[in-house]
Amino acid sequence: MERRSAPRYQVAIPVYAQAHSGAVSSKGYLLDVSLSGGFLVTTLPAELNSLISLRLIETNGEMGQRLEGQVVRRSFVGVGIAWSEPATELIRSLGLDREMDEDSTSSTASGT
Repeated sequence: MERRSAPRYQVAIPVYAQAHSGAVSSKGYLLDVSLSGGFLVTTLPAELNSLISLRLIETNGEMGQRLEGQVVRRSFVGVGIAWSEPATELIRSLGLDREMDEDSTSSTASGT
């Protein structure tokens, strides 16, 4: 059963991930994001319900925006994360907020 309320967007964003209060870290990739969470491909051994901190890696190699959340799902390739706070800035910086606006406008225009 699908429980997500926010639309997910496919991305490929390199990140530096830390868990266990920074004691364990790894590079990885965000594969999808929404206002409420995302999926991180990583070898980071983060357990369910553990806190995780991500720093986006900018194209110039510098550390960018920080996202924090809790691991809510684990798979053999990574972890599902529920953000501690809505990822509004991330969605906006990726230009995905325009897609959200277009979706709501087309839904309103079509009467759905």
